[in-house]
Amino acid sequence: MGSSRSRPRRGHERPTHPAKVGSPANLEWEHRTHLRESFGGHRVRLILLALAIVSVAGLIVLTL
Repeated sequence: MGSSRSRPRRGHERPTHPAKVGSPANLEWEHRTHLRESFGGHRVRLILLALAIVSVAGLIVLTL
């Protein structure tokens, strides 16, 4: 019987490994994960931003 090294390795679709802790890529990933956990997906953040803009515009119109 041959060793496990004699067989070819199976490839992966996306063979990327996580970035090292403290690297800029890791910090960016942590930031995006925190935003996603706090505010939900991209659409939810856009809706919240639109509501904030509309509310500020409404306050400006009411004070004029």
